[in-house]
Amino acid sequence: DVGWYFNLTVTGFRRRSGWTLGEAGPAGSSRAGAGQVVTNFERKAREAGSEVWRFSATWKQSDR
Repeated sequence: DVGWYFNLTVTGFRRRSGWTLGEAGPAGSSRAGAGQVVTNFERKAREAGSEVWRFSATWKQSDR
């Protein structure tokens, strides 16, 4: 819901091994789909007409 914080978070996930990032960027006017979490921050941002940012990350199982 805040561009600079979104970028900071995505950068953190990219730097950590074990994570695969999916799509990342502005969510536009689309609402959350099945299995997606909607935070109070997102809800309030949408109500205020602010841009919402979204990304997905998947934890990769280790090969151990």
